[in-house]
Amino acid sequence: MQINRVLRNTLALFSGQLGAQLLAFVFVALLVKIVGDAEYGRLAFAFRVVVVLNVLSEFGLWTLLVRDVAREPSSAAEYLWNSLALKLLLSVVAFALGWLALVCIYEPTLHPPAYLAAPWILFYAWYFSVAALFRAFQEHHWDGTLSFAGKLLYTGAGLLVLRFTHDVRWIALVFSASAALQWSTALLVLLWRHPSLRFSLSIARIRDLFTRSRLFFAINLFTTLHLNFAHLLVARFCSTRDLAYYNAATMLVLVPIVLANAFVQSMYPVLSAAHQRQDPAFWHKVARAMRWLAALAFPVILYMTLDGGRIITTVFRKEFVAGLVPLQILLWGLGLDFFNPLSGHILYVLNRQRRVMTITATSVITNILANFLLVPRYGIVGASCAMLISLSVMFLGYALSLLPWLSFLALGRSIMPPLLIALLIAPLAWYARPWLPFYVNGPLYCTLCAVLFFALRILRKSDFKLFALAHAPSPRNLQESSPDGLPQ
Repeated sequence: MQINRVLRNTLALFSGQLGAQLLAFVFVALLVKIVGDAEYGRLAFAFRVVVVLNVLSEFGLWTLLVRDVAREPSSAAEYLWNSLALKLLLSVVAFALGWLALVCIYEPTLHPPAYLAAPWILFYAWYFSVAALFRAFQEHHWDGTLSFAGKLLYTGAGLLVLRFTHDVRWIALVFSASAALQWSTALLVLLWRHPSLRFSLSIARIRDLFTRSRLFFAINLFTTLHLNFAHLLVARFCSTRDLAYYNAATMLVLVPIVLANAFVQSMYPVLSAAHQRQDPAFWHKVARAMRWLAALAFPVILYMTLDGGRIITTVFRKEFVAGLVPLQILLWGLGLDFFNPLSGHILYVLNRQRRVMTITATSVITNILANFLLVPRYGIVGASCAMLISLSVMFLGYALSLLPWLSFLALGRSIMPPLLIALLIAPLAWYARPWLPFYVNGPLYCTLCAVLFFALRILRKSDFKLFALAHAPSPRNLQESSPDGLPQ
């Protein structure tokens, strides 16, 4: 079990988050059929607003807590309770800023669902503190389970509400109530698992958390604006139906992103602990992690590119085919974003938060400028192109930042083999489309890719042992490695 910790944590997170995402798809598909495209657009806008404001109330503390508690577990209680107090204060500021933005920028019909969804800002920020400790203790299965349970609660309650009313304001209110219950349940589970986490409150510690998390907050703010600014601009310049189509495309893109992020988040505490112990195999682990990330990402991206039309019209409605072109653009733009989070977390481990902030700031400025230039003229297609441009800038920035330790050659050797194998067998999935539904054809294609990855030794089961160890690799592994750290 120790050897397969990364595998266990990745599967736990992915199962919980994918299950939550599938529930969201089912719920959105039913919601669109009941309330229509325009009303769904109003609700989608409310969710985007609270996600952006949640960055202020969370203040980058998740990243700080995972890293520091993974390094020093005895500090967990101090970090937990003081982070909750700080987030309460910051949420008040977030609520005020959100109200001001809604009143000054957006038309009144968009306001009510956003107001009713606003409590989610505080409760989800609190949930992040609890989830950070689960991650730091490498109990990812609890976070995955609670994430799925929270989504199940929300969708179940939402479907119940839809039996009595088609008013999306009630759905927004259920969204907030579900977050409150999810956080309180997570806190009780954490205290049950770790009774030593006794209440501790210190003004000095709160000030320290505020000071030390400011860079993480700036990074998270830039990242969140990067991913959500287009939605806010589409809501300003386009119709709510266009916003609904664009939101549907981004929801589908989240399927491969969920898988990639589950792996990255499982590797983060492992790499943090390895670097803290001065593990000589640290960069070897990074290179192998990049290869696994490519193997997880590219088959899913390629299949969704091939069969995006059937996927988007089956999950939603035929009218949502308007989101097909944005979907195809976003898939390959966010394909770069599989590697950006891992690169950013590696720089966190190296205590180079300022470098990450510079990269994300450059990317978000590029994103904002591109959106202002493209969205008013090209709508949701322009928003997708703006995302592709800015993510390319981010990918290049991270690649240059890691260059002293991970060369372009090593990076290419990590990510290209899985991409080439997935491309070579992609025609099989294309020609199978007339006979197989997409939810059968896609898993078969990804399974075939996985079999070939292991058969050709692009991936190895021994990698999980490498990820778990905090000391130098065995002499045999070193002999099998090339100078850039990757097996021959």
